Amino acid sequence: MRNLNLGIYLKLLGKGLLYFVLAVITFGTGLYVRSKWYNFPERAPFSGDEFYNPYQDLASSRGFMCNFHAHSNSWNGFTNGHGTGGDVLNKYNQMGYDIACVSNYHQMNGGSDITCYEHGWGTFKDHQIVIDAEQVTWLDFPLYQNENQHQFMLNYLNSSNENAIVAIAHPAIRSAYKEADFTQLSGYHLFEALNKLKKSFREWDIVLSSGYPAFVLGSDDCHNYQKPGDVGRCGTYVFTSNPNKQSIKQSLKTGKSFAVEFGGNPEGDDNAKKTMLTVVTKPSSLINRGDSVFLTLKDSVASILVITDRSDTLQKYSKTSFASFNIPPSSSYIRIEYRDFNGSRVYLNPIIRTNNGNLPVVDKAEVNHLKTAIYRGLILFFWMVVWSIIVRYEYNRYRSKRARNSENGVFTPTPHFRSPGLDGV
Repeated sequence: MRNLNLGIYLKLLGKGLLYFVLAVITFGTGLYVRSKWYNFPERAPFSGDEFYNPYQDLASSRGFMCNFHAHSNSWNGFTNGHGTGGDVLNKYNQMGYDIACVSNYHQMNGGSDITCYEHGWGTFKDHQIVIDAEQVTWLDFPLYQNENQHQFMLNYLNSSNENAIVAIAHPAIRSAYKEADFTQLSGYHLFEALNKLKKSFREWDIVLSSGYPAFVLGSDDCHNYQKPGDVGRCGTYVFTSNPNKQSIKQSLKTGKSFAVEFGGNPEGDDNAKKTMLTVVTKPSSLINRGDSVFLTLKDSVASILVITDRSDTLQKYSKTSFASFNIPPSSSYIRIEYRDFNGSRVYLNPIIRTNNGNLPVVDKAEVNHLKTAIYRGLILFFWMVVWSIIVRYEYNRYRSKRARNSENGVFTPTPHFRSPGLDGV
């Protein structure tokens, strides 16, 4: 009898777990009903006889080393992070960073003038960094996301945080974003091409080659501030005369910044890393006169690369502090990378071909209302059919069992919840 009772309990437990999992899947896929379908405009490479150069007035600017992507312990340890937000900020202060932010998943942390959080709880790391967020947006699509879900999410984050800066986080991790996404998506300002975990410069060049002006973000993506190899690896240097958040945001939006990957020993102590921050070779000037570009660095560096469309290398220089070249008519933009003698690598933002010398403005994707209605209707119809089949199956099963018990003289009003072993009582 005990084995019979245990078998019934296990059967009920198994069925309960099955329906629970099915309910979770229904909820997860049901979130996709919020998404929309879009008409993406055809993009063309940057064009024109003038250039947008974010560094044209660089000589009068000072700068601040920043990190906008780091994690502390949050959600009672459910997510990957160590220490408090204060611990993480103090660590970056000890290493010499001027500005640091704690960007936990769906959680804004105090202690910094600029609030950040990492948006996204999907399985494929389709994440975004929201800088100077006003509120946390919980909506996300937990499974596969195509370009329509990506675009919807970028639009939703911007509408929820009108004054914030949205950055695509670690775009090359887990192939969350496909190559086609980089030629269609809009509504973001920064592209985290430099991340301690994985670099995404090829993907950034696809974005730029398609004619979208996204600027570079370099981040540690630190998850353990006590681990030397996890902190002080990368940063974003922002040119501005004032470190308040409005000035920082304006410089980030207009490309007056660069990403840096620090050389030396990544396992070094705080003092060693602080030294690396202070000795990074910065550009003294980067000006253009028409299609002629002149780069002057504060110190001589080991190598300089001039990159153009599709990640092609246009020019190479070695052991110099100066470079000059012409932008060929076939190049829609150029960007410069250089490596100093300490092993640090600097990635400058692009000089972009334009018609008027201003930062280009791209057309946004428009909602396709018909496709959106069909898409939403198919999701709702599918789950209505699935659950109607389940309800009908359970109802028929109940009626069949009740009929059998009636034939045996047993009244069973609620057969799924009666105590096992009462047959014949």
